[in-house]
Amino acid sequence: MRKKVLFKILAVLIISSSVILTSCSSSKKDMSTTKSSSSAPQSSSDGKLSVTSDEAAKAKDSTVGQATGTGNEASGDQSKSNADSNEKNDVKAAEQRKIIKSGELTIQSLKFDESISSITKAVEKLGGYIENSSIDGKQTVGQEQFVARNAKLQVKIPKDKFDGFINDSGSFGTVIYKSIKGEDITSSYFDTEARVNSLKIQEERLLELLKKSGSLKDVFEIEQQLANIRYQIESLTGNLKKWDNLVEFSSLTINVNEVEEIKVVDKAPKGFGEKLIYNFKQSIISLGGLLKDFVLLLASALPYLVILSGIAFVGLKVYKRVNKIKEDKDIK
Repeated sequence: MRKKVLFKILAVLIISSSVILTSCSSSKKDMSTTKSSSSAPQSSSDGKLSVTSDEAAKAKDSTVGQATGTGNEASGDQSKSNADSNEKNDVKAAEQRKIIKSGELTIQSLKFDESISSITKAVEKLGGYIENSSIDGKQTVGQEQFVARNAKLQVKIPKDKFDGFINDSGSFGTVIYKSIKGEDITSSYFDTEARVNSLKIQEERLLELLKKSGSLKDVFEIEQQLANIRYQIESLTGNLKKWDNLVEFSSLTINVNEVEEIKVVDKAPKGFGEKLIYNFKQSIISLGGLLKDFVLLLASALPYLVILSGIAFVGLKVYKRVNKIKEDKDIK
């Protein structure tokens, strides 16, 4: 009897312990499932993944941090890129400007022939050419009286070599006059270019109409319009080519004067004392010039004065003789 009771109690204990163990394992499983489900993205009813608020906050902080760092770097790169772009645009705008440069030089030279030869060689070396040249006067030989020669050269020089040639012009002689000017034709040039493009579009449209037109009258009218448009295109294109040549090759007029000696130009006086001394010197120089001119005039007029003096002397003698005869007659 006791054995049966003990067996029943033992069976109840075993069953109870198995139930307790089962419930504990089920509870742990549910807790792990809940934890994993809270940390993993959840799927919504429409099939899209949803993120928990904690992870969204962490992701936001991370994104903001990365965006801040990347934003600063991007801002710096963008500023540098903008600066480079602006610099390139400025260079491009400067290159696109159409400026016609021209100038004039007057040079005194003790060695006239050498100066002309040096100028010619320098221009050809730079890729330019002499457009016109003229020389007046003759070369002084031996003991002949010095006759100054003058040369006028109109040369064309590439625009990028023009300033350098002007700066080196002192090697050809003594520069006593220099003038440089530039004419900006950028606006006119690009307006003309745009006009040519517009006329070409009109020409293409008229050609299409000409293919489709059937009547002789329409063909004649279209051909007249085409002839007018083509004439304008040729005229404007000629102007563009002329401007291109004037821009690419700067014009320079060089006057070369042969001299016996280089005349040094005095600097303008500044103070009262310098002006007083300068004016006194100029007066002496002017007086000396007048005396020289008077002597030269006297020397030039001397032959005439001798002849006139002889005539006056003879006339005076005749006059006295006639008066003496009259007086003798009156006495008688």
